[in-house]
Amino acid sequence: MNDKYIAINCEFLDRIEDWCIRKELCQIIYRQGSFPRDLETEGFIKDIFTKEKAEYILLDNEEAIRLDKIVSINGYELPKNSCRIG
Repeated sequence: MNDKYIAINCEFLDRIEDWCIRKELCQIIYRQGSFPRDLETEGFIKDIFTKEKAEYILLDNEEAIRLDKIVSINGYELPKNSCRIG
């Protein structure tokens, strides 16, 4: 299985940063591993960080979610196009 990080859409990243700054409660749907269905969680985005060449959000409950695994936040779906340049 190829689990190489894929940069997410720049506008969606801006939206994530806005939710973090505004301290908005976020409902997040995301994929993880080989689970047969999407997972759901809720929390405040505390931070956006990079680890091992992948970007993550850190929630107030200390849960970390890789950005390219996000399906949607607060009903906004992650666009399919990315910020990748070149």
